[in-house]
Amino acid sequence: MKGLKTFWLNIGALDKDLDLTGRQQILKALSSEGVEVRSTFNYLEKHDALLGGIDKVFLFKIGGMFSSLMLIIKQQLLLMRNLDVDFIILREWKVHETLPLFFWLRFVLKKKKPYFILDLRTVPVDLKGTLRHRINVLRFKSSIRMALGFLDGLTVISEKLKQDIVRDYNCSKDQVSVWTTGVDPSHFDPATVGDMRKTLGIEDRFVVMYHGIFSPFRGLQQVIRAISLLKDNYPDLLFILLGKGEAKGELESLVVELGLHDHVLIHPPVKFKEVPKFINSADCGILPFPDREWWNTSGPLKLNEYLAIGKPVVLTEIAAHKAVFDNEPFGFYSKNEDPVNLAGAIEAVRNVEDRETLNKKAREFALKRLTWEKQAQNITSFFSSFL
Repeated sequence: MKGLKTFWLNIGALDKDLDLTGRQQILKALSSEGVEVRSTFNYLEKHDALLGGIDKVFLFKIGGMFSSLMLIIKQQLLLMRNLDVDFIILREWKVHETLPLFFWLRFVLKKKKPYFILDLRTVPVDLKGTLRHRINVLRFKSSIRMALGFLDGLTVISEKLKQDIVRDYNCSKDQVSVWTTGVDPSHFDPATVGDMRKTLGIEDRFVVMYHGIFSPFRGLQQVIRAISLLKDNYPDLLFILLGKGEAKGELESLVVELGLHDHVLIHPPVKFKEVPKFINSADCGILPFPDREWWNTSGPLKLNEYLAIGKPVVLTEIAAHKAVFDNEPFGFYSKNEDPVNLAGAIEAVRNVEDRETLNKKAREFALKRLTWEKQAQNITSFFSSFL
């Protein structure tokens, strides 16, 4: 939409080791569609990984409690200097602090624009009943109620999350639009990215890969147990975990316990530009996520990346995965994250004879349905309904 201006408040934090690229990619795609994009990012120690192609980027250093309070003030002052935009898009943690500005514009100055949109990319992850989790849930739910009661609309990451909001908050489905995760097919192009098989010494291995965060509730422990069930029949089997996270120690201990040093490789995280060559070194990707609310309402970015690079995937039968595809030859579903079921799905991929055709179909599917450009079109279509 030529001439459309947007301001995305606190779209993400830039980690010193991992690039949080999903929200950056959608902004880049919107810019390519002719939308003027302004956005704030927080960062920890460095921000050299920020993608280009975004019109105006405002960076804020985050720190302790005092720094966080100053950050809120600085961001609100920045918003007041950018009220010429058509849309202001807020993360759920920014609704409460931005509501006074919204009221001032609408009810004091009587301005209809800019439109204020709440964007939800996740639901609160259960932190074992902690006070922090209860606070996160309270902030999350109250931000939705405020958005439905006062703001102009919501965008969410999945159709499942939209359905849950419409049901739980008794609102109109027209108030909520969906844009989910995508992929850059040129960045994840198997014809150009190369691979790491020779460097890692895995030319003769059948490689299953997971890349991303290692947390306790992702089914990664169950994948390692599945590898243990298969290793005797398939001695070439190798599971590569690329990333970092709080569960790393538990995963390493499990590898030792099961004697899987030759069958599991835990590799430290790499820059976003290096990720495709690691995926291209694998024979299949795996998403072993259990049937939990925060996975069911998510948009599986990893799945898009595996398919774009032309890899079949092993994945659990949860709503988030079924929303991408149900019955495709490159998808090998496991009923759940149980090691026996995961082992059966991995074995099915291992025994496919014509993997080249399977890889080609996966890539074609991603190019047709899963690009960031497709998601940018969904956003601009929703915005056009206001204009």
